[in-house]
Amino acid sequence: MTQEPLRVYVDTSVFGGAFDEEFKTASRSFFEQVKTKQFHLVTSVIVQQEILLAPIQVQSLF
Repeated sequence: MTQEPLRVYVDTSVFGGAFDEEFKTASRSFFEQVKTKQFHLVTSVIVQQEILLAPIQVQSLF
C-alpha cells in the first residue's frame, strides 16, 4: 500500500524563501521533496495571483 503525499498549504513567502539567503537551504530542500512527491502543495487563488506577479525565478517553482 502506497502512502499518499502529505498535503501542505503554502503561501507566497514559501516560494520567495527559495531565493532568500536566510531560508534558501530549507526552502530548496522542501521543493526537492515536493518534486519527489513527498508533499502535495495546496495554495489559494490569492497565492496564485501573487505568483503571477512575482519574478520569473519565483514563478518557476510554481
